[in-house]
Amino acid sequence: MRFLSLLFVFIVNQNNSRNSRVQNNYFNQKNLNCHIQCSRIANFKELCGFNHLYSSQHMKNMTPLIIIFFLGSLSSFSQSSFYSKLTLGVSVNPSLTMNGNSNDRGSFCDEYINPLYASIAGCTSSERGVGDGYSVDFGSTTGRSGSISLGVQILPALGLELEHHYAIASYNDTSPVKTATGVNRDKLQDEIVKSDERLGDLKSSSFYGNIVFSFLSKSRLTPYLGAGAGLSRLHAEYASVWARNFDPNLIKTGENLPNADEVKTNLSGTVSSAFGPLESSSFSWKAFSGFDYELLDRTFFTFKVQFIQYGTLESDELVWDPLRSHPPNLRKDGSEPVKSISTFENINAISLNLGIRYNFL
Repeated sequence: MRFLSLLFVFIVNQNNSRNSRVQNNYFNQKNLNCHIQCSRIANFKELCGFNHLYSSQHMKNMTPLIIIFFLGSLSSFSQSSFYSKLTLGVSVNPSLTMNGNSNDRGSFCDEYINPLYASIAGCTSSERGVGDGYSVDFGSTTGRSGSISLGVQILPALGLELEHHYAIASYNDTSPVKTATGVNRDKLQDEIVKSDERLGDLKSSSFYGNIVFSFLSKSRLTPYLGAGAGLSRLHAEYASVWARNFDPNLIKTGENLPNADEVKTNLSGTVSSAFGPLESSSFSWKAFSGFDYELLDRTFFTFKVQFIQYGTLESDELVWDPLRSHPPNLRKDGSEPVKSISTFENINAISLNLGIRYNFL
């Protein structure tokens, strides 16, 4: 602020020095007209002394002063009203259910498995993956999180914050598929010997706008409540492996087809697997409470407990490769690629965070 004040005085002096000669000439030229008009106009000062202050040239000269004044005011406001927070913590993440689907067809419609697929009604229709769903449950876990935020205290008890929150939930859980519908249900009962799904780390990168209500007191302790809303980018490490029985006699798919033996032989012992990230963005909201405890003049220890609702992770980017031990498409010409559609709903967490709050001047 002292630097801005000195700069303000310097610009004023330079401005006055530069304009003094112009103003002297101006008054000399206007002096005669002023005396003539003074008898007619009551406000002598307005006509002969002050109108020049509002000229466009003078306003242009005043522009640097206005800018310096504005910056000085903004600097004073920001130093007295803004704060930052940095926190680290742990989280508790509840169990999740993954609902899976795909745009696959029945195995007997797969050209690699059944060369006569075109003779079967429905194998060439536009409908794919209808009614073929499955679900798998993953147990609860713990995780870790951290956040950085910039806030402004617009009122003594009311603050606004912009926050970036990052969290990792380490599920690392492998679970078999137990519930399925349609063709998948029949496969699980008859010929699938392995159907494991694995969820690794579930990561979130979120940006929130928060509103914070503080309960002011004369002590060093200031409790607060708050809520926020924003956008979360969700990323799950995921894998899936399905394998069929090696014994063709235990394969039920295609048993009523004219070339049933060929289909069973081609299908026995095949494996479908998919590995990769599942990613999507979702609306997210949070509610939290905690307290700030003053350690030094502008430094506070902060504690926060919060509930975060991340929303839904839905992705169709997981590719089955191999698909029944062949390339990830239904046709040998590469057409009709197959992807897995994976959905996690109601992703949420409860976290405990500790950190430091710093108030700017």
